Amino acid sequence: MIFLVLNPEDQRMEYLEGAISLLSYLTYYQDEISQELWQFFPCLYLAFADFAPDYIEEMSFPLENYMCKDTEVFLEGFIMTAPDDDEEENSDNEVKLRFVDMIFKMAHSTFTENHFTEDESTAACQMLLSCVHNCMGRLHIELEEEEENCGEEDEESENNKNVLTGYQDLETIFDLVLLRLDLANTIPFKFKLYQVTLSLFIYDTEGFCDDFLF
Repeated sequence: MIFLVLNPEDQRMEYLEGAISLLSYLTYYQDEISQELWQFFPCLYLAFADFAPDYIEEMSFPLENYMCKDTEVFLEGFIMTAPDDDEEENSDNEVKLRFVDMIFKMAHSTFTENHFTEDESTAACQMLLSCVHNCMGRLHIELEEEEENCGEEDEESENNKNVLTGYQDLETIFDLVLLRLDLANTIPFKFKLYQVTLSLFIYDTEGFCDDFLF
């Protein structure tokens, strides 16, 4: 039932909030999340990206449960998907989109697209906090391993540019957070932005925060 509701082709919007709430309970009341439940993680992201961006507050609860309850699967999980809209339309190549990438893409959208409210951006901040805290020191390792695996072939290396995970993406988020701090109007949103800023300072071991400090 949850899969049918989250399927972009069906778009049973009247049941979407109930399906997400059910998934929140199912992922919260399990010590270890089953493989059957993990199949819904990319479904949430695809629903957000395709037809339900205004449900990010509801989606943040099960997504945080996934990250907290089974961090290893979260770090290793991915799907193969078509390139972004700004890539060549006729490209037949699929790119690897990791579960980590999905969290960063969702946050990036809420920070850069005007139709998102500050409450929705606050939910994105909370997801970023869960991602950074549960994966401390490990987000960039995923990118380094990917580069080693596909460094020999030009075509695969080109596809790898679509993989977000890495310090360049953390730096992008850091810059966006600082920008939103200047524009934020509500105290809860400002508070979450400060939390993300401090968390990225703690995470940073490569110096992408140096320009801010000096």
